[in-house]
Amino acid sequence: MENIKVDLVLEIADLLKYDRNTSDMEVDKSIFDDFEEGKVIYVKFADDLEDLIYEYKMISEDYDGIKMDCLCAYED
Repeated sequence: MENIKVDLVLEIADLLKYDRNTSDMEVDKSIFDDFEEGKVIYVKFADDLEDLIYEYKMISEDYDGIKMDCLCAYED
C-alpha cells in the first residue's frame, strides 16, 4: 500500500496498554484525545525497528485512554 498518511507517531512508552501479540493498544488521552468510534487511523511507532505503519480501529474510550485494535501493518 503506497502513500499512507500517518495520523499519529507514538512510542511504546506513551501507551497505557500494549499487547505485543496482537499490537492492540490503549493510548493515553493526554497524548491523543480524538476518539471517533470505528474510525481507522494510521500509527507509526518511533521506536519500531521494523519501520512499519500500523492500521488501527478505535474501539472505545474511558476517562484515561482510547482503546484501539490493530487491523494490519504495512512496510513504510
